[in-house]
Amino acid sequence: GEREAISYARWLEGREVFLCGSGPSIKTANKEAIETSQKAIMCINAAFQFISPDIWMGMDSPEIFNKKIWEYIEKKERERRLPGLFHPATDCIRICNWFHRNKLVNGFPLKKHNNVRFICASESKNDNPQFIGDFINFLFEGNTFSTALHVLYWLKPRKVYLVGCDFGGRRAGPKAPSPNRKVNFKNSIDSLRFAVKKSPVQYISCTPGSPINEFLEYKNIEDV
Repeated sequence: GEREAISYARWLEGREVFLCGSGPSIKTANKEAIETSQKAIMCINAAFQFISPDIWMGMDSPEIFNKKIWEYIEKKERERRLPGLFHPATDCIRICNWFHRNKLVNGFPLKKHNNVRFICASESKNDNPQFIGDFINFLFEGNTFSTALHVLYWLKPRKVYLVGCDFGGRRAGPKAPSPNRKVNFKNSIDSLRFAVKKSPVQYISCTPGSPINEFLEYKNIEDV
């Protein structure tokens, strides 16, 4: 049968979070500083291959992700970092799209895997999406970052530090981003601008060379 619904509303209230995107700079981010901090670590898409997550989020079909995300992730030091926040049997909370719950992952439907949580996400019908509300139908504007902002609003952390959120500002090599990626970058930046304006969460950039540094305070990872 289906797993029971679990509410995480305000779960991170008062805490600080590293939100790790999968832009090129994630490969050189200070892994040790992030993973030994007393901040919850939320990775989206491929970022988990470089930073070990406490929370991972991927809205796309599960087979496109590296299979290691579905394997057990060792978290020996987490109780010291985040005392009482996680159940001892929980390694990493994986947030996935309800639409993909029956997709097979390593021979089993995604809904049968441990520590997987589902959210319903859909596109906004408005030009000015009200994605900061506490309703459970989360916004999906074609990129996981925008949905992560909505989820974080619901989880209610105090501060969010953005790592690996390059959005085309710092490319590995001379190749320009594709038109689709340019649209995704723009949507992500627009969603962040909206969140900064409307959300009580304080966003701080830890991504060097990103266009988000034009409207966010920038700090080195080592200084936060």
